[in-house]
Amino acid sequence: MREAGMKRKEHRTVRMIAEAGFMARIMPVAWMASALLLLPLVSPCQSLSALASLDTTSALLGDQLHLRISVEKPSDASVSLPDLSGLAGTMNRDIEVISASAVDSTRLRNGTTRLEQEWLLAAFDTGIFEIPSLAVAFTMGDINDTLLTSPVFFEIRSMPLDSTIRDIKANLRAPVALTEVLPFAAGALLLAAVIYYALRYFRNKYRGLPEASAEGDLEPPEVTALHELQRLRDEEPWKQKSIKPYYIRLTEILRIYIERKYKVMALERTSAEILTELGGTPCSPGDREKLGRILELADFVKFAKLVPGEEESRRQLDMAEDFVRSTSAEPVPAMAVANEE
Repeated sequence: MREAGMKRKEHRTVRMIAEAGFMARIMPVAWMASALLLLPLVSPCQSLSALASLDTTSALLGDQLHLRISVEKPSDASVSLPDLSGLAGTMNRDIEVISASAVDSTRLRNGTTRLEQEWLLAAFDTGIFEIPSLAVAFTMGDINDTLLTSPVFFEIRSMPLDSTIRDIKANLRAPVALTEVLPFAAGALLLAAVIYYALRYFRNKYRGLPEASAEGDLEPPEVTALHELQRLRDEEPWKQKSIKPYYIRLTEILRIYIERKYKVMALERTSAEILTELGGTPCSPGDREKLGRILELADFVKFAKLVPGEEESRRQLDMAEDFVRSTSAEPVPAMAVANEE
């Protein structure tokens, strides 16, 4: 019986060795068969890929972000990229989808095609936000399926506060254009011309210059001066103790006469300046001396409060008439002046 037991053990050992050899020969064949069976199910997914990425993962409040969706596919597959226009509320109510670019298609060297589309986003709150997985539907042969991108996270930060105290800047001034200045400049010139001619008119009117006649000509300056001197004589202001106004009026008549006769701006000149400028005119030295005595006495009355007597005041009026007659172009008889009055 001991021999029979040993024979059974030897037979079992031989059988186990035979079975192990068979399994060693059959396992590679089984692995190869399994791989061939699973190959049609794995290859479509391996040839398709989808990726979502942002140009930055950290931005300030109100900044815009660019979300790029990229899909690589075989040439015989059709792909539908996700539409984010209706997903803003799904992603986050503080994320706004602004716009989307056109789909860009690129042919790669390995025969696949890359599709890319860029979306412009903006966030209006601070914090960390998530763009969830986006579904990319595809069709390849008899297979209709969906690829999902990985979620994308980004952070929105608020503007950092600046605690530095700075001076208040002045208001910026816009440049002034020439077309804006011209109307004001033209108006100012027109106003200046109106004021100038108005002042000239009233000065001539109240200083005794005659108005133009019907023919538009002024009477000779000596006739005007003698008329005004005669009117002043008839008023006899020295009897009314109006000495200073009398001498002011007397010298004013002479100044207007000199201005019209010799084209000297006598109304704006001092007595000494008038006599100096008359030196270059046909006015004789004797006439200049006579005029000088009248102007000198008038200056004493106006500035030194001198009060001449009645006889001296009449004599100054006579000297003024003699000066006008002596310097006139044609003699003007006293009778002719009286008749014209």
